Amino acid sequence: MVELEKLTMSRAVLVGILMAAIYYFTMYDGGERVMGQINTIKQTIVANKKVIADVERAIKTVEAFARKVEALGDKFEKLVKYIPEDFTAIDQMKLVSKQAKAAGTNIQQIGRGTEGEKLNFYQELNVNVNLVGTYTQIVLFLSYLTKLDKVLVMKEMNMSTLGSVKGGEPVKIRFSGRVTGYRYINEKADEAKR
Repeated sequence: MVELEKLTMSRAVLVGILMAAIYYFTMYDGGERVMGQINTIKQTIVANKKVIADVERAIKTVEAFARKVEALGDKFEKLVKYIPEDFTAIDQMKLVSKQAKAAGTNIQQIGRGTEGEKLNFYQELNVNVNLVGTYTQIVLFLSYLTKLDKVLVMKEMNMSTLGSVKGGEPVKIRFSGRVTGYRYINEKADEAKR
């Protein structure tokens, strides 16, 4: 208390000015730090709004797809039946072999073909086929393939006669081609397996 009584007005002003100068040069920033924080927060808000808009668009797309699947209902289930999820190239070779035998052709070779395309929701399965039979047997074989409850497409089909015609025997034809089948890709199931 004694020291405060010794403090005169001029000394008090001088101490006040000295303290103000120390504060001004060491701590005062004119609000720049706060303005920087405000600008950073504004940028974060803009970035978050963009993310929210992207998420809302994605949600709308998923909802629209779900409505379409629901509207299709049985049609989608039928599609999955014709393009099954558990269909393999071996299953396809068995089907093709069975149809070739049923048509009465001689199977020369049935084997896996090249790797087919893999798109968003399906994968192509290729099987190479080499048969010998009459024209009627080959056409019957192709007809049997169309009656299956699977989507199968004949690609790269070639036919040529074997030898010359003898007496009343029908002409033998060598048939070769690629049968492409399709397998449904269930992304959710594939992710669950990983």
